[in-house]
Amino acid sequence: AVLAATITPSLAELRRVGARNANLGGVDFSGEDLSAIDFTGADLSRAVLDGAVARSANFSSARLAGLRLGSATADDAVFDSADMTGADLRAAAWGRPKSARNLVLAQAAAGGAVLGSSSGALDMRGANLTGADLTGATLDGIDLSGGTLADAFLSEASLQKTVLDQAMLDRETLTLSRLNKASMRGARAHG
Repeated sequence: AVLAATITPSLAELRRVGARNANLGGVDFSGEDLSAIDFTGADLSRAVLDGAVARSANFSSARLAGLRLGSATADDAVFDSADMTGADLRAAAWGRPKSARNLVLAQAAAGGAVLGSSSGALDMRGANLTGADLTGATLDGIDLSGGTLADAFLSEASLQKTVLDQAMLDRETLTLSRLNKASMRGARAHG
């Protein structure tokens, strides 16, 4: 009989050589320091980052489907083109990531999450938030230009100073949302 085993590198090894294109699906990184690790193209599907510190980490093009973020801190981290489809970001406060262009948060559960701050803009241009539950979430100061928010739930969400220029929305998407000083030039609403 052949036994299949998954070998997870140590954090020291990840810090030393990085985690580019690594298969780290389902790994529990709760409370760990992942600062400055390069996860470009890595598979972290169903991984748990609750309480992890990921300052200046690079998650570009990483597969983060089903990820549980919890209270992780991702100041200056890069999430460009990362796929967080179905991720659990409920009540998360990820700090101040550097960039999240073309991030996919489709079908994510992010009710009550703090993903933005009116004091610092986050570049999420082209992000896909289709079907995401962002009820009561804070998306203040995020640039979602050209993004897709079709079928997203943003009831009671805060989008103050958020840029939604050229974004695709449903007419119901922004029901009861706070849009103080938000920009919606050229936004397309359907439904």
